[in-house]
Amino acid sequence: MGGIANLITRKEITRTFLTPTLLNLLKPEEVACLQFLTVGDEPVTQRLIDIWAPRLSLVEAIGMTEGVGIANAIDVSGKKCRA
Repeated sequence: MGGIANLITRKEITRTFLTPTLLNLLKPEEVACLQFLTVGDEPVTQRLIDIWAPRLSLVEAIGMTEGVGIANAIDVSGKKCRA
């Protein structure tokens, strides 16, 4: 288990925001304490959704600007809906 996964597990972090690039470096079993994950700042691939959505509450943050944010909630099947 590498740096970020070790930190998340050691600190028992349950909620976080990660970019897809960073999320690609993690495996769900390495960060089993995570319960709620917001992913954004880059396009979120269907592969990441398929891996993570069944394991925790997943939100895709899109359209982030200084004052407005839009998010998609993703259910366990990988289906997106506006949050």
